Amino acid sequence: MFLAWEELQIGLHAPDPQGRPSPALQLLMDRVRECRSASPPEEIQALGLMLWAQVHGLASLWVAGGGPAIMPRPHFEAMARAQVRRLVDALFPGSE
Repeated sequence: MFLAWEELQIGLHAPDPQGRPSPALQLLMDRVRECRSASPPEEIQALGLMLWAQVHGLASLWVAGGGPAIMPRPHFEAMARAQVRRLVDALFPGSE
């Protein structure tokens, strides 16, 4: 179910030869930077990747078939929205 670090195919989906982040990830990082402009770059990166991982983890769970086995799609979507909202609220107090 899980891969060891050595088994990961790093760069398999790199969007360009320079290894720049995908436009979607860059958009997310830019929004995090706007919301947390006083934060150091390392914190901005950590927060952005935390949000990215949350959303993609939930999507991967659903796509891999784990979601339908757990609950109906409307319930899964509501749970996913609530989880992401809680994470955003915790990372960016006062956001709406």
